[in-house]
Amino acid sequence: MTQCDPTLPESGGEADLLPRTAADQPGAAHASALVILDGSQSGRDCGDCTACCTLLAVVELKKPGRFACDHVSRAGCRTYETRPESCREFFCGWIRGDVPTDPEWRPDRLGVMFDQFTARATGRQRLIAFEMWPGALDSTAVWTWMQTRARTQKIEISHRDGTWQELATD
Repeated sequence: MTQCDPTLPESGGEADLLPRTAADQPGAAHASALVILDGSQSGRDCGDCTACCTLLAVVELKKPGRFACDHVSRAGCRTYETRPESCREFFCGWIRGDVPTDPEWRPDRLGVMFDQFTARATGRQRLIAFEMWPGALDSTAVWTWMQTRARTQKIEISHRDGTWQELATD
């Protein structure tokens, strides 16, 4: 199972950190009127982005979050055909269409990976922004988008240094 850093604020425990699969996604439009899509529906692909391979924990591989996977290379996953189920089922917010469509918003270019999912334990929809390198969240475009989005949905921010912050709805 792919899971977020277990230090998530307000975590509902282990069950709250289950993988974000198509079954976990809301079926309709979310607060910003963007439909959540898996990668095959959005028309986007990962290309050479490997942000999730570093940011997310992978239980099947005993890989902690924020550490590069042993199988990742500059060209992508060396075990792509046999990668764990949680890796096959994960689609970041850029792939699904949760964030602007501009190619510069791809996680490895932006420096921030967004993940929106519904926590199984609580049924609560969560939007998390994972900072990939220090200062990536300082972008005016990112902050403007997050502040606008936070008017309708709380955003949990995971800073590169391990600290957390919330942008709450008005």
